Amino acid sequence: MESDSIRTATIDAVNDLEPKLRFVLVAHDLKGASMAQIAEDAGLPLSVIYKRRAKALGALRHIIGLREAMEDFAWKVGLQ
Repeated sequence: MESDSIRTATIDAVNDLEPKLRFVLVAHDLKGASMAQIAEDAGLPLSVIYKRRAKALGALRHIIGLREAMEDFAWKVGLQ
């Protein structure tokens, strides 16, 4: 099923993030923790947590984009 492959690809991409970026993304976007709580728990300024989340989202888009481009290329040259 296509939704399963999308879910798996997304999880793989999240797992490829730097640990400090993945921590913020998972804590906030998947577990629902507030940014303020994440900052407090990590002992970091709130601004750092916001910056890490922004970097995580950008990196996630980049990783997914690269994987899609690789799949498109493989399909075009008949590797799949």
